[in-house]
Amino acid sequence: MGTSSILDDRAVIERMRSLCSRSLSVFAEHFDDATAWPYQLSDNKPVEFSTNVSMSTTAMIVHACGVVMGAIDSSVLTPVARDWWEVAPDGDETAGLLISNLAKATSLLVSTSHSLGGNATSSTTWGDDDPLTLLWLTEILFKTSPPLTETGGTVDRVRERCIERAKERVAGAADAPWEPVLRGGTIAERTIAVPHVFPILRILHLRRVLSDLSPAYFVPMDDMTAWLETQLHRHLSYREIANSDFDPAELVFALEGLLLARDGRVSDTLVSRTLDVMADTGPQGGYWRPIRPLRVDAQGSILLPQSVEVANSLLRICDRLDERDRTTSWSERMFDTLREYTEWLEARMTSGRIKSENSASIETQIPYDGWQSDHTHREGLVHLWATSQAALYFSHFGSLAQVLLAAALREENKISVESTEKLKRKQVDSQWSDIALKEPMAGLEDGSISRVYSHLFDNFVSPRLNGRKGMSSILLYGPPGTGKTSFAESLAAVLGFDLISITPSDFLGGGESGVEVRASRVFDTLMQQSSCVVLFDEIDRLLLSRDDPRYGEQSDMFQFMTPSMLTKLNNLRREGRVLFVIATNYEDRIDAAIKRAGRIDTSMLLLPPDRTQRARIVNGLMRKSGFESEISGRVSEFVSKITPLFAYQELKEVCTKLSTFPAENLDRLKSEAERLVHELDPAISLSAYKGRFAPGNEVRGPVRETVYLSYLCAEVGGLDLADMDWLRAVIEVGLDTETIENQVRESLEAVLVQE
Repeated sequence: MGTSSILDDRAVIERMRSLCSRSLSVFAEHFDDATAWPYQLSDNKPVEFSTNVSMSTTAMIVHACGVVMGAIDSSVLTPVARDWWEVAPDGDETAGLLISNLAKATSLLVSTSHSLGGNATSSTTWGDDDPLTLLWLTEILFKTSPPLTETGGTVDRVRERCIERAKERVAGAADAPWEPVLRGGTIAERTIAVPHVFPILRILHLRRVLSDLSPAYFVPMDDMTAWLETQLHRHLSYREIANSDFDPAELVFALEGLLLARDGRVSDTLVSRTLDVMADTGPQGGYWRPIRPLRVDAQGSILLPQSVEVANSLLRICDRLDERDRTTSWSERMFDTLREYTEWLEARMTSGRIKSENSASIETQIPYDGWQSDHTHREGLVHLWATSQAALYFSHFGSLAQVLLAAALREENKISVESTEKLKRKQVDSQWSDIALKEPMAGLEDGSISRVYSHLFDNFVSPRLNGRKGMSSILLYGPPGTGKTSFAESLAAVLGFDLISITPSDFLGGGESGVEVRASRVFDTLMQQSSCVVLFDEIDRLLLSRDDPRYGEQSDMFQFMTPSMLTKLNNLRREGRVLFVIATNYEDRIDAAIKRAGRIDTSMLLLPPDRTQRARIVNGLMRKSGFESEISGRVSEFVSKITPLFAYQELKEVCTKLSTFPAENLDRLKSEAERLVHELDPAISLSAYKGRFAPGNEVRGPVRETVYLSYLCAEVGGLDLADMDWLRAVIEVGLDTETIENQVRESLEAVLVQE
């Protein structure tokens, strides 16, 4: 993708933001506390509110606005959306009013649902517990963060009923997908339901939500899969026949349904053919206007899906296909077709003014913008339900443009990305249990500030799993070989985020004179990313403290880079679209302004494993080598005692060599372990830290890091302060600070007393 395409994507994103803002304003301005929103607005007429709550319309609007506002996380209807736009900045009155209206409308939905008795939803159009309204309400009640209504009591009972009815509807449709799904309701008394793919697609969306909420949930889809495949091939065949019953809407709904029912296992040939047909059909068919009705009456009046549902289905298809195979961008392939549809939809926006009850003067009338049904052609008429779906689509398409822009910038600036699999909550919990076992300071109490993986989960992982933002930046420091890269990889893996690694070569690739230009391009690229972890690895030279003697020894260009990087990192954190980790072996050399609160959320010291963790590592490695648990436990006990400051790879080297000796001879194993440890030259040693402290001023150096390394030696009786006055001074300074764990403080104080 060239520069012109990148600029085009930026323009599309800004346009989608503008359209979303215009779409949402109508829901902030026209609301009734008793019945929620009006069904429609008409030019030069007062607002007419309903006499009761329409569950279907209200749920549709709350859901759409909630997704666009970021209040509903990971909706099955807009999987592309990934924090592309903060629609509700602090202090925005319209946004605040809309959020308030959404909360009130949700309370109305809950109270109305509770009053129904055995049903969760009721609609005069679609009947009781229809899959459309059930899906919207279930996601509102389970995926909104923070919740739009208080939990407990009535809300919990309505949530339970939604789940029960959703399971019933999914099971019934799975057994007989050819039967009409939408039945009942006042309109049903004078209309006939028609078998249609669209409600079946919503059944599959419901099934996906149920599966997300309860990973053990399973309903076989054999009959539904066969029926959907038949519908897909039927419409592909109809496409080749003149004057046939070809319906582009049913075609694309069938493809998405098949992808959901088969968990993505649909041939590329079939997918490619379907998308080619949709690309060809757009301009010719009024942009995918559905042909087959959902309901019909004796006089020929019909109810049809909307073209925006087709466009959103296409977006979901492309996103699912891209997740299935990261080597092919189906989204990019369909982007121009979807952009043409977007322009068509935008052109259908209509405007008007609400007539004031007090004056007919145009100056006192309230202007509005919005959309109406595809099948209505009346100037100045706005259907609020249609406007909500237009806003949802613009948000969805804007998110896609953001994803493509991010990929284009990575390619242009040669920044690679490692993709990770998006996990369900149960998988996340399982994976985190494995990751937490890496905790280097495992011997410290739970809740310790020095247990970095616990800190990572509490402040970065848990909030995002529960729909909150959490912290977004870390200064990760510590000795070499302690697993800083693995730490960032674990964070990305458990969140299902991509990982981008930025190293000095990304800034220095064009030579010293081009560092600033290159840095600007790198950060411009990172500012457009989302759902990813950025690892800045060993870029100390670009962040060097201006108080460090090395700073003055640098060229003017590198001296300029420290304040320049301050601004860039600050902007990246403020944007809040990515998590970033600055990994360094030399925290004391990093400029103090970068470590200041507001630029970095937290600093974490990543240490080599303590005795408890070393014992676990050695035990596991010896077991893998074939040693029985009793023997491996004995080996881990004496090896962990003689290896303070050993990193994982060094412990692995010791265990690999030990495993070549007979397991039954413990004395031999012990003597060989002592020999191997003595011969090995570990990368971390306390003596190496002496040169990092200014003579006579122990505060200027890695005090906390040195104190904790001293503790790792002290916990196995391996800290000898003889002829190490510099280290004694550092420990005494460190123990006077508040950031030292009590367990560490007491251990080192005991050593100081003995000495």
